[in-house]
Amino acid sequence: MGVRMSKILRYKRKSKFPLAGLFAIFLIIIIIMGASASRAAQESANPVLRIGLVRQFGSAAEVYVSAPESARLVDGDGHVKAKGPALWRARVGSGREITVMDAADSVAARGSTVRIVIGEHSHGEFLGLSLSAPITRPSGQALNSRSRALPAPARFRGEIELACGPQSGSLRIVNEVPLEEYLRGVVGREIGADAPGEALKAQSVAARTYALKNRGRFSAAGYDMTDTTACQVYGGVEAEAESSDRAVRETCGIVLKRSGALIEADYYDDCGGITAPGDSPDDFPPSVVDGPGSYGLDYCAQGSSHAWKLSVSAAEMGLLVRRFVDNVSEEKLTHLEVLSVDVSGRARTVRITGSKGTVKDISGSEFRGLVGYNRLKSTLFKIARNSEGVYQFEGRGYGHGHGLCQAGAMGMAAPPYSRSYRDILAHYFPGADMVTLSDMREKMPGGETGKNQTKSRKDGHR
Repeated sequence: MGVRMSKILRYKRKSKFPLAGLFAIFLIIIIIMGASASRAAQESANPVLRIGLVRQFGSAAEVYVSAPESARLVDGDGHVKAKGPALWRARVGSGREITVMDAADSVAARGSTVRIVIGEHSHGEFLGLSLSAPITRPSGQALNSRSRALPAPARFRGEIELACGPQSGSLRIVNEVPLEEYLRGVVGREIGADAPGEALKAQSVAARTYALKNRGRFSAAGYDMTDTTACQVYGGVEAEAESSDRAVRETCGIVLKRSGALIEADYYDDCGGITAPGDSPDDFPPSVVDGPGSYGLDYCAQGSSHAWKLSVSAAEMGLLVRRFVDNVSEEKLTHLEVLSVDVSGRARTVRITGSKGTVKDISGSEFRGLVGYNRLKSTLFKIARNSEGVYQFEGRGYGHGHGLCQAGAMGMAAPPYSRSYRDILAHYFPGADMVTLSDMREKMPGGETGKNQTKSRKDGHR
């Protein structure tokens, strides 16, 4: 019995360390799984967006990249070809291949796609992009045969991807940037960094919702959205400001949902006192009066385009009509009228009549585009014609009018109303819920679930 017990004790002593080792391995696995889950949750709450830099670099044939110390030039196979700090020059070479040259005009990288990435833990470092231009070194020594100075680069957070563009010899330049960093380059550009804090917060939530709802809208072009008014104006680091950064930070992850889905959180400059309905009765949000009930001024009354007038001569209007409306191309324009309006009073249909009796009905948005979006500032207008034949438009507001009125948001946030961003959003998007991305259980639009994105802002203009 004593011998047997001794063997058992020896076995237990021998097996103590293997069991401890297994326990340690188990703990490591748990830690790794927890870290992976945490990283996945963080990525779902702050997904990376692909922004096509078409406004600033749309048809560029050549671009200079100012790379900080932590930057790496990576080819399509993931191989690091060069390191910062450096100034690289990229252009489309033969066979639709991107060629990147270094300061000595030697090939640093070549391939169908080239990426410039910044180290994960770098702080205060950005990638700079400049259009092709004569450049010099800081010392004045010419970098190449040209001698003038390179303009200050546009700076961007995240990564830059260079590929061949849709036009022969052009570059497709994409900025890959996390959502919250992207918003820092949007909010101030869209509403103005000097807007009241609560208005900036309302804009942040609307812009965040818009970005996620429209993620993947331009997937056929190789990116999610553009940096233009067709999506959201994005200016990178140069568009950032302390006030708008604070608004993005203090609303981090908050979006607007309705019936379990992200809403189409459109916005524009000024509604003129009443917001526009959607294209159909079921469209959200509905039209709302932009004021405190039946008394007082419109919330957007202080907007610079709240009320406006436009005069267009008969000769000019005739040219515009003949250019865009084929049915009256051989006739003289004799009459213009707003044939029908929506519940907000905006022109739904405009009738054009020619001297030979030809009648052409077009939508109010089409007519606005015909005259010019910056001239005919909205479809909330009336038409008259004076004794000299001049067409006179009297209108209100600036933009399509559907969703968040930026001038109204600023009015609501300022005294005497001093309303919160939640109040502002509840006014313009009645019935929408404010939730955080971390609380969402459904898949986000874009990627696998972003194939059915619809065009927002109807005409792509404000």
